[in-house]
Amino acid sequence: MKIYRAIGLMSGTSMDGIDVAMLETDGEGFVRRGQGREYAYDAAFRKQLASGLEVAKTIKKRDERPGDLAALEVEITERHVQAVENFLLETGFVPGDIDVIGFHGQTVLHRPESAITVQLGDGQLLAEGCNIPVVFDMRANDMVNGGQGAPLVPIYHAALAHGLAEQDVVAFVNIGGISNVTFVSRDHNPVAFDTGPGNALIDQWVQENAGIPYDDGGRIASEGVVDEAIVERCLDMDYFAKRPPKSLDRNDFSPDLVAGLELADGARTLAAITARSIFKSADHAPRQPKAWIICGGGRKNAILMSHLQDFAEAIGARMLVAEDAGLDGGAM
Repeated sequence: MKIYRAIGLMSGTSMDGIDVAMLETDGEGFVRRGQGREYAYDAAFRKQLASGLEVAKTIKKRDERPGDLAALEVEITERHVQAVENFLLETGFVPGDIDVIGFHGQTVLHRPESAITVQLGDGQLLAEGCNIPVVFDMRANDMVNGGQGAPLVPIYHAALAHGLAEQDVVAFVNIGGISNVTFVSRDHNPVAFDTGPGNALIDQWVQENAGIPYDDGGRIASEGVVDEAIVERCLDMDYFAKRPPKSLDRNDFSPDLVAGLELADGARTLAAITARSIFKSADHAPRQPKAWIICGGGRKNAILMSHLQDFAEAIGARMLVAEDAGLDGGAM
């Protein structure tokens, strides 16, 4: 049996850095998870990416690179090259040990209603810099064929579910800038979609009001209270009732949702919106999930996780961080 070694690269809607993860597989039934690493972006580059999002709003065709987006694409790619080099050095591998790199790139525009999604990242430049074959731009063809531009995640979550204790329905939740869920059941195809805001609104709120990049561990939110009226008003938005398939752009929600609140109350209310929208997603599940497995950066926010735990207990489900299920919540 031929075993292939692959590296996956992800820079998500949180825009906080590059995730690198390795796996070994025969491409069919055998999967062995390898090591993972996270390489953070510096604050200046995060601001550069945020500026790029504004420029990207003018894009009409996915190959357009207005303003300084072309230069930003090169820098994003070069940072990914450096991330791969660091990963190989730290894990003891060399380029010849790796069969393929999967390169996601940085999403700067996502308009599923117009079948357009734009990720900055030059696959050829990455391949030349790493001296490893690269597969990239995986999302565009899925959009053209009626998908939401995220064809790989549900397949991988379904594969992970096979290794877990028997469950009727398992929900895999990734809390990045946007939150997304995959419902996996024994007798139904996976159901996957974006549930609503993730970390992005909280990050934007504390950046705008406190000048810091994110609410580390939920410490700011821990000092606030939830404005239930705002939570309910947010969850009445049309998106949450819309049936999947569906997906979101980072800019589809705004921290203006909590405008006028004190810093801590705004952070706490946004955390509650994220948590409540995740569990509201079960309205579109084949059946009520018995277990919710949480991955992504949001699992490190204690207040967000506390809200999730409260909701899970209320419906008689288990809520676990990925590590509790024997998985790597950063590398998934």
